[in-house]
Amino acid sequence: IRLFDPNYNVRSIAVRRRYKGNAWFRRGTLFRHAIDVLKEARGPLTAREITERMLVARGARDDASPRALRDLAAGVLSSLQNNEGKTVIRVGEGLPGRWQLIV
Repeated sequence: IRLFDPNYNVRSIAVRRRYKGNAWFRRGTLFRHAIDVLKEARGPLTAREITERMLVARGARDDASPRALRDLAAGVLSSLQNNEGKTVIRVGEGLPGRWQLIV
């Protein structure tokens, strides 16, 4: 940029930040693990219950801080909402929402 305009202020260009992710699940695998938990469940589960069961299956339940658990549950909820009506459905009314697989 400075080759074409030596007076251009390059400090105004923002640095690209990388997505850090989480320590237990790689990018793109969160929903697949949530589906595995729902397959084994006897009834509908909340996103928080799904998250806790996912971490127990990984053997990492004790390693998760409250913030990491909350962030992971938000990711699970987001992926469930994105796939609502395709793979999973929300059961009942009220909050927190309970989810189950479409049979």
